[in-house]
Amino acid sequence: MKAKLLLLPVIFCLAVSAVYPQGRTKPAYIVKGKADTIYGVGSMNKDQKYIYFRANHEKELRKVYAQEVDAFRIIDGRYYVSRKITDRSGNEAVYFLEYLVDGELDLFTIHFDGRYFIDMEGKPLLELNDEQKKEFEKYGEEYMTKDYTYLGYLRYYMKDAPQLYNQIDELENLDYRKLIDLSEDYHNVVCDEYRCTTYAAVTTENSNRIGFVTGLNHHNEYVTPQYGIITHLWLPLRNVNMFVKTGFLYSEASSFKKSRRYPEKRFNVKLPVSLQYVFGKGPIKPTLAFGYPTGIYFVSSLQTGFMASVSERWELSFNLSMDAPMTVLTGELPYGMNETLPYSMSFGLFYKMD
Repeated sequence: MKAKLLLLPVIFCLAVSAVYPQGRTKPAYIVKGKADTIYGVGSMNKDQKYIYFRANHEKELRKVYAQEVDAFRIIDGRYYVSRKITDRSGNEAVYFLEYLVDGELDLFTIHFDGRYFIDMEGKPLLELNDEQKKEFEKYGEEYMTKDYTYLGYLRYYMKDAPQLYNQIDELENLDYRKLIDLSEDYHNVVCDEYRCTTYAAVTTENSNRIGFVTGLNHHNEYVTPQYGIITHLWLPLRNVNMFVKTGFLYSEASSFKKSRRYPEKRFNVKLPVSLQYVFGKGPIKPTLAFGYPTGIYFVSSLQTGFMASVSERWELSFNLSMDAPMTVLTGELPYGMNETLPYSMSFGLFYKMD
């Protein structure tokens, strides 16, 4: 029973994400050939193999696969082009690649999978790879190596701008912002006839946030309050929907037995740190996070909830966390913690800082 309860946050986020494609649609258009542009509303599927699209003259959303069109654009938003690539299974397939930079060196990405591609006139579309691979095993130890061939490829594609070699060599991984900056810098060095177009500048819907949260804990026989300041720091190391959630929380902890006539109280200030994934792009975005500490005790938490936009800059949030999920499963709860279902719940008001 306890194991099933731990799955509830995951099931909630997956279910909401699966049934919510229509709620995420925005004014958009698809391009077929050079002269056929169809306007309507649409949204991109997370793996970028297909979109949900409804033309202005249609009544229902339908799936449109990448091989059926040449491009898909959210008006004043993200821009995707259809390209044939090799998927993770080694098979050729057509995907919608998000266009990040259009210049002398084009830059594309598949956000969900953290994949990046570059293209240049006269050269093939090339995927950049920085994965870690198991190289060999010796005396029971596994030895991992990281693929740095992307540095050589970038040097080769940008060989007419050697002044950028140091900037290339400083790329310890395929970083979203650094790759965009590098592509822009290369264009500015080798071309003064036209300006490159950086679609990413207007498509980044994620930003740092700061907000006030208030809620309650139920770790023992008492329900106790907590409140504080939380920030969501956007760190697109592999995926632009990933955030680090941190700040400080003030919690009040009463003694764990109501039978005491005068319950003892403890006051705690926590500095929680969680890794949070935000689903979708619409006005209501489900979230899933894991981190610690939470509430009164220094324990881990599995968290789910949502962010709801109320204006261009402000969002409301709801967060429900299953506290100490590992110790709940093993039955070894911290002293004073409720033995059934310890949890924390909070509401917040967040401001987008960028």
